[in-house]
Amino acid sequence: MKLLFTSLFFFSSAYLISAQSTYYEKISQNGSPSSQYIFPQDSVLSLEAASLNDSGNTFIIIGTRRSSSQLLKIDSLGKSIYAPLGAGYHSTAGTERASTLHSTNDGGCIFALNYDNWVPGPLSGSHVIKVDNSCQIQWDVALPGRLISGVPYQIIYDIGLLPNANYACLCENRMYLLDSLGNLLDSINYYGPGSVSAFSNGDLFVNTNSFKGRIQINGSVVWQTSDSLLTRDTNIVALRNDTLHFLNPMTGLSFTSIPFTQNGDNKALLMKDGGWCTYNSTTIQRFDTNGQLKWQESVTLAHFGIQLIVEQSNGSLLTGGTYLYQDCNYNEYDFSSFIGTIDTLGKSIMDSTYQVWPGDGDDNGISEFGDLVYIALAQGSTGPSRIDTSSIFWNSYFCVGDIATNFPHCFAIGVNHQQCDAVSDGIIDSIDIVGFGDYSSTFNSTITPWRISNPDVHKSQSILPYFSLIPDKDTVNAGDSIRVAIVIGGNGVSVDSIFGLAFSFINDTSFTGAVYNYNAEIRNSQLGFQNDLQFYHRDNWNPFVCFMAARKDLQNAYMVHDTIGYMESYIDTSLSQSMDFNFVITSFKAITAGGFPVDFQYDLHPIHANRVPLTIHENLQSQIQIFPNPSQERLHIIHLPNSIFPIRIYNEQGQECYSISSHKSSDISIDISNLTKGLYLLKIGNASETIFSKKFVKE
Repeated sequence: MKLLFTSLFFFSSAYLISAQSTYYEKISQNGSPSSQYIFPQDSVLSLEAASLNDSGNTFIIIGTRRSSSQLLKIDSLGKSIYAPLGAGYHSTAGTERASTLHSTNDGGCIFALNYDNWVPGPLSGSHVIKVDNSCQIQWDVALPGRLISGVPYQIIYDIGLLPNANYACLCENRMYLLDSLGNLLDSINYYGPGSVSAFSNGDLFVNTNSFKGRIQINGSVVWQTSDSLLTRDTNIVALRNDTLHFLNPMTGLSFTSIPFTQNGDNKALLMKDGGWCTYNSTTIQRFDTNGQLKWQESVTLAHFGIQLIVEQSNGSLLTGGTYLYQDCNYNEYDFSSFIGTIDTLGKSIMDSTYQVWPGDGDDNGISEFGDLVYIALAQGSTGPSRIDTSSIFWNSYFCVGDIATNFPHCFAIGVNHQQCDAVSDGIIDSIDIVGFGDYSSTFNSTITPWRISNPDVHKSQSILPYFSLIPDKDTVNAGDSIRVAIVIGGNGVSVDSIFGLAFSFINDTSFTGAVYNYNAEIRNSQLGFQNDLQFYHRDNWNPFVCFMAARKDLQNAYMVHDTIGYMESYIDTSLSQSMDFNFVITSFKAITAGGFPVDFQYDLHPIHANRVPLTIHENLQSQIQIFPNPSQERLHIIHLPNSIFPIRIYNEQGQECYSISSHKSSDISIDISNLTKGLYLLKIGNASETIFSKKFVKE
């Protein structure tokens, strides 16, 4: 199996190495909510190229899979020295992307841009750009192209630095020779894809699909081979089966060889001490000069895998990749890039540092409103701030924070509290609740069906308590308001222990009428008294509702079966036809004080909405009222019709618990003190017809 190789630098002499300090830095933020979500390859940022200069600084190109490249100069700690230089774009009219990068002896660098234009067009071309030590462009030269079916076309694959400060550009159709100012000197008949480098006497080493070997500057062949080659400067190594052969650069003949481990990785890098690294999308393996494994490092934070590793002057490795955020804008994706180093012993700060997106409290990769209950549980924790200059500020909420190191505390489930620092200021407090709650409730307007399946899929429903949204009316008319009780614990099963819960829902999207939700409230309950609870609710205009209730003491409540709060909904008079509507859960999380999930069954009651009252009984339904609800001693019924109707009360199991007759009274009071606590249904009507029904809670 042949490997795909990157460039290397090899010394045959012994190389003394020692462990170094390492860093892990976010490099760029791709935060434009545009076509990047239609074409994810336009958003996947990764380390495309890196080149060290003599000062110890490094030029890097961070780019997407199609375009949007950036050129940066970083110091030995990974910090940007100058503002990024645009090195590619993608638009409806064209695309441009950097393809190669090399540091130059004057402290600057040279790189290439390949572009495609569609308006006017189509046409394709390439530029060579030279920047100085301060990342200022010195010159920008377009290389000649060729016509394919009358359309200009060109791609640059690599740029070789010649000893006289000139350049050799390996392109799609030829190799072009430029002087130090970018003037075209000549061209020779060698072409990519592949790489080109220079010897001290001005000869070139060409490593392409069509030719591998040494040539003179005029194109004459010195020697060539068919082996797979790794090269940089004057050091050349050939892979033959499971052996690395080190070649004499003058003759191309092997002067020594060592075994090479074929481990299935698709990329390799030879090291200065004579060993090598192989790597795939997640794992780097380091071998010594005898082919023995020295260490293995997994880099799991690169969402789309490791694209490149390069050796630094001190023997450490530089790598980078992409990290991902979901639901930042309308349940879509947002991407940024990171770079990090691994020392010569395989150790890295990445081993104990997490890239997180603010608010993903349970660290499951999905930032959603339900995470708010974890933010509530982490109240009072402090740690390193991670606000940086590339943060996106939106309505008092930092959508993006910098790389996050661990806070001192973790949940019992092992997730660090830094996940909950939504505002990224190093303090988890009520500002994080409001900031994250406002942001997620505003923009999480699309249903995420992979998050709404009942949490009891692996458990028997018979042993799980209900999480219930219970409207006080089964049938309403357009223009009516509905009061919805929020009940935890039900169907005879109490919640053993619970710290709090957060949930969000929308009204059934198939419902043709407009439904507005408002006036949520928390109440004294077995979860805790109002003053002892953290409470969040946001909704002032749309059908998306969110609600969070959790204990301020960060402790559990036990054996809970109670109504913890209410919300009201209003059906607009514009309802076009009578139909049912449902509540649809979009995010739900309930946890204990350790952060462990609390499982529920969902008990969501449909409501029938009438466009207009159709019968006299429907008019009566809108007039009859019961209060208080919940009730402890007596239940009052008012505005009864001037007729004799049976009044019956049923428990959750459908058993009749109480009956009485109205006796033509418009108001009546019922003693319910003997009923046990729980949810009940009151019905008014005879056996053949029910004119009114309503649920109530007995405390």
